Amino acid sequence: MSVNSINIPVGTRDYLFEECGSLRRVSNALYALFSARGFDEVISPTFEYYDVVRTKGNPMPESMLFKFTECTGRLLALRPDMTTPIARIAATRIPDYNLPARLFYIQNVYRAGTPGTGRNTEVMQGGIELVGFKGIDADTETIVMAVDALRACTDKKFHIEIGHAGLLKELARDLNMVDSDFDAMRKLTERRNIAALTDMLKRYENKKAAEALSELIMLFGGVEVLDRAEALCAGSRASEELKYLRVLIENLNSAGVSDYISVDFGLVHQIDYYTGIIIRAYIEGAGMEVLSGGRYDRLAGSFGKALPAIGFAIDINSIAVLDEMPPAGKKPVLHVPSGRIREAFDYMDKNGPCDISPYDSLEKSREYAKRRGSVLKVIGDSKEEE
Repeated sequence: MSVNSINIPVGTRDYLFEECGSLRRVSNALYALFSARGFDEVISPTFEYYDVVRTKGNPMPESMLFKFTECTGRLLALRPDMTTPIARIAATRIPDYNLPARLFYIQNVYRAGTPGTGRNTEVMQGGIELVGFKGIDADTETIVMAVDALRACTDKKFHIEIGHAGLLKELARDLNMVDSDFDAMRKLTERRNIAALTDMLKRYENKKAAEALSELIMLFGGVEVLDRAEALCAGSRASEELKYLRVLIENLNSAGVSDYISVDFGLVHQIDYYTGIIIRAYIEGAGMEVLSGGRYDRLAGSFGKALPAIGFAIDINSIAVLDEMPPAGKKPVLHVPSGRIREAFDYMDKNGPCDISPYDSLEKSREYAKRRGSVLKVIGDSKEEE
């Protein structure tokens, strides 16, 4: 096999040298923040049983899964997200006296993709989950943590969009919409295919609700869009969700983060287990969202223990590739006479990393350093050679 014919799987990439440093810098910044805020780390297996990933509360699309079998013949899947494993852990492993719990993770997830979409199939994520917490205070805490997490790992401009999964569901109830139409409406909304959505809604007799729905999903902006949304949904079951959003925005303003926040009433998520607030964030220079999450109050119940929860995940890879870290300087070449490796390590512990010469000959070490454009240092000799 020729070297040029060796490729890596679709949606993956190699990270080299400074790129690895950027990944580590971002993940370390998140680790430090989450730990300092009282969150406890959890680590889950890289793969889960297929029926865990496809549990009732988590309709993960089949097309997103990497599947294989274990030695027993039972079907497995690489974890496509971290929310499901954490819901499983909370429901089956964490004792009641440790609940509610603030949890965090920094792990890879794996989602099968379509070539040409630009999405990675292997993604390092860092995120938090507030498990057992419900109410507006928990939602406020999560969004403020999202702002602080992005500020901790990037100096680029970003903004966070929030929506509410209950809005579309309540308006669909007003229309007596069947499940298949609701699923189609959700997908059309996610794609912003307004023409197709308008055609679909023409079939419904409740014209006011249908018109409200078609306009609502196009509303985007600051707190001012809440006024228009409340007018559209007057008398609808969705009014309570709008009141909740207004109080949430007031809380975020009090927390000093409202400048980062906008409201998107058409916000939906590809993974449809969200029951309340939905969060999505975009950063300058990245073509796709770098943070996503929301409230999912029914997922843990699929594993035997009903626990409200809310959280978010940050795409560490997408932020790291925007990192403008300067290239690392050339490491000095260190010539180490035979039998003196401990002195070499002690030297580096004190003076910084070096590239240990692979040669016994000082002359060859000198040629090696010259070829790499580095200075040469010699154990036992204070001199440096250019």
